[in-house]
Amino acid sequence: MKLVYGVGINDTSYNIRPTVNGKKVMRPSYRKWLDMLGRCYSDKVQERQPTYIGCSVTKEWLTFSVFATWFKENYVEGYSLDKDIKSKGNKVYGPEMCIFTPKCINNLLTDHRAARGAYPQGVYLHKPTNKFVAKISIDSKVNHLGYFATPELASKAYIKAKNNEIKRKCAQYPEFAGHLMQHLLPTK
Repeated sequence: MKLVYGVGINDTSYNIRPTVNGKKVMRPSYRKWLDMLGRCYSDKVQERQPTYIGCSVTKEWLTFSVFATWFKENYVEGYSLDKDIKSKGNKVYGPEMCIFTPKCINNLLTDHRAARGAYPQGVYLHKPTNKFVAKISIDSKVNHLGYFATPELASKAYIKAKNNEIKRKCAQYPEFAGHLMQHLLPTK
């Protein structure tokens, strides 16, 4: 049996790529499992998304049929598989730590550490003006929060906007409020 990403075992007997309306499609459970394994065990994926370096999958979820059973019981159409909303900073995918979340929540909690460079989250240097810009992405729309003299001032604006958005998402998705509140950023 060929291992998936060198670690995963597809132990199912059914077709993971059935033909639907004359077109081959991948079963959603297999797509999520494959993507999860790629984030943890693919050098190419980790090169593009270094925040996944050091992530892993529990032994039980390395077997597709086990993941597929959990998926069937928990999947919500259009939601993302999230490993760290329940426990901030978690790097292990498994049934105890994972939950399906709306994409807007998953995106809100993404750090983008690799893309931002030396500045705090939500802050970058606008070279033409030599000012620091704070920005936040809300529901896939970038909101510019202003230009600031220092990265610290820009960071304060970002933290305020991020915390406000987390609280807004708590009201919008009360079933996730308990998990979201632990992601509030400390104010300085």
